[in-house]
Amino acid sequence: MDLVRNLYQFINSIPMVARLQFAQTITSGIWLIKRRRYIKAVTANEVRASCLGVLNGAPLIMLDNVSLLEDGKPNEYYHTVHKGYRTRFEVE
Repeated sequence: MDLVRNLYQFINSIPMVARLQFAQTITSGIWLIKRRRYIKAVTANEVRASCLGVLNGAPLIMLDNVSLLEDGKPNEYYHTVHKGYRTRFEVE
């Protein structure tokens, strides 16, 4: 599980300021006004299959998200991949 250990090391290398961005946004009075989410069906390549513990070619759901502040500037971006058979999203 060197990959998992490397992932945690990467996360811990991110400055605390970035990890607490959401809390700082709330306390500063700046609000997110728009979120754009892209959802795409993909298949597991060798790296994704190893990370998620699925077979190569397994169905996955990929999400990209961008959140904007009141002034239109981007405040948050994330990219994530979920197991397709164990994931359910509710969109409002």
